[in-house]
Amino acid sequence: MGKINHKSYGKLIDEIFSQGDSRYFNNYSESVMIDFLEKSAIEIERIDVSKFKKKPTKNEEDAISGPQKELKFLTKSIFEEYGIYLEGFEKRYPFGVVDVMGKKDGKTIFVECGPCRIDKGFNYMRTEDAELWVLTSELDLNSVGMQKVKLYTIKRGPNWQSTIKNYDEFRMHQLKKVKSPLDSL
Repeated sequence: MGKINHKSYGKLIDEIFSQGDSRYFNNYSESVMIDFLEKSAIEIERIDVSKFKKKPTKNEEDAISGPQKELKFLTKSIFEEYGIYLEGFEKRYPFGVVDVMGKKDGKTIFVECGPCRIDKGFNYMRTEDAELWVLTSELDLNSVGMQKVKLYTIKRGPNWQSTIKNYDEFRMHQLKKVKSPLDSL
């Protein structure tokens, strides 16, 4: 499909990150992500993954830790196809736990399988040479019991450096406004 130019960024963010699950929606993070998209600091691309769709065997599924096993298995298949080294599942990383992590040619690939926090879309990009992939799935009403799966890749855009710098300066300014009980000592 290629790069996404989208006028309704809020709807796009919900489709990719919160996926209708209100536990992952955050108004502040959404407004920050919209700002990154509008300023071309983040680029999003949708990739067709239908050719990778197959069900894991019981042994393959048992070898995968944590929830979302089918999407993790799909990620593993995609990694194999593209020669990406699988670092592991449920890896703790600054800014959260990533469902799947891989590496190729010095690039780190973080993969979220299903809904995730919106802020991962810009915080994981703080890692040099990183991409965030988000797999979404929804029930396909045309195929009984099947799911439509979409893969979105999130990468730094041309205005990443200036936008993240401004965001960090704003956050630091906001934090300095917060009163601490230690201030009166």
